[in-house]
Order: sequence, then C-alpha cells, then structure tokens
Amino acid sequence: MNQNTSIKLTLPYILIIALLQTLIAVIPGILLSHQPIRLSGANFIMFVYLFISDFYLLFSRNAYQKGKQVSIQASLVKIVFSAILIYKITGHLTYQYAFILFAYEIFQFLTFSSRYQYQDTIFYTLLNIFFKGCVFNLMLTLQAPYSFQLNKLEPFIFSMFIIGINTLVTQKIYSYLKRNNFYLMWLGITLIGLGGYLYYIFNQRFISLFVLIALISLLIISAACLIRTKQLNKKEFILNITSFILLYFYYRM
Repeated sequence: MNQNTSIKLTLPYILIIALLQTLIAVIPGILLSHQPIRLSGANFIMFVYLFISDFYLLFSRNAYQKGKQVSIQASLVKIVFSAILIYKITGHLTYQYAFILFAYEIFQFLTFSSRYQYQDTIFYTLLNIFFKGCVFNLMLTLQAPYSFQLNKLEPFIFSMFIIGINTLVTQKIYSYLKRNNFYLMWLGITLIGLGGYLYYIFNQRFISLFVLIALISLLIISAACLIRTKQLNKKEFILNITSFILLYFYYRM
C-alpha cells in the first residue's frame, strides 16, 4: 500500500467518514434492541456525542499521520461539548453510563499527543474494539434496571472482529511509524479468529450456508477493493462502507 501521501480532509469527506464510523459503532445495538430505537432523547444525544467524537478522532488521526497534534483549544472545546452531552445522556438513562463515556473521553484524549505514538499501538486497537465493538451496543440494548451478565457480550463477538479489522486497517493507513508488518500480522490473526468464529456459528447452526457464503464473499470483495485502491481517501471510504454493510447484513439476517 502506498503510504507516501496523507489523507486529504474536506468537509463532505469528514462528515461522511465520521457518520459511517458512528453507524458502525451502533448498528448492531440498533438492530438487536428489543425496543424501537427512536432518534429522540438519550438515543439521539448519544448518536450526536459519538458523531462529534468520531469527527474529532478523524482530525486527530490526520494530524498524527503528519507528526502533529490537534490544537489544545480544539481539544478543550471537544471536552466541554462532550461533558454537556454525557450529562444529558446520564440524565435520561443511568449515572453508570457517565463512567463509561468519561472512560471513552480518556481514550480519545490519549490520541491528542503524538509524543508516545499511542495511535500506533495495539493498546489503541483493543480499546477501540472494546468501546465500538461492544460497549456502545450494550448501552443501546440494556434496559432498566441495567443489569449485566457476561452472556450479553456474545451477540457482539462478530462486531468486535469487524471493528478490529476496521481499526487495524485504519491504523495502517494513518500510521506515522509506518508499521506495515505489525498491522499485517495482527490483521492476519484477526482474520483467522473471524474465520474460526464463522465456522463455529455455522457448525452450531446459528447461521445458514447461504449467510456464511455471503459473509465470506463480502469479506473477499472488501479485501480485494482495499488492496487495489491506492488513493487513501477512497481506501478509507471503502473500508468504512464495507464494514457497515457487513455489520448490517449479519445483524439484520
């Protein structure tokens, strides 16, 4: 992959990618929710909060790719807006969500500095998988009294694999250290894990042969498009739109 050029940010591009990133983080929870998800109250505020966060992270990744960082003023404005939205979300739902969302704020704030190359670490990968593949979807599906059992994580194993692939490819695109072999190794491990999981759920008759073939075909087509595309903006768009399609197809079936 050609890593010599950086992502060119335009307002339409930023809005599209931030929207896709937000949808990827919540579409499993929306489709699995036992009650209709309406764009009102806490759900709408949470969607706005995640969109603003993805908007900020896109600028943070772009700055990191160039060896720079987002301005402290922009980061402080983001924190203030986030604090207001978190307060409103917990007012509609439960105070425990404040701890989760403030933890996500710390995760984002760690991307502020390029000094420790945090965005080029597996720690960043795992935390992004945890929040976007699991936590936000749980927040949409849990209902009062918001009790949690470990088996509630099971429906989101597939989303965690897809978010893992999405995160690793995104890190590879924006890598300041150009750690190509590092990301290829973890992508290979993640794809092997996803293949094993798909075989398991097919063997347990959780999905049909048609769904299995369709998912594998979508993954192969997505990989082929990413490999053939050299322009980084197109690569990032393809990555996010195919991630959304895979998640929507799997959780809609």
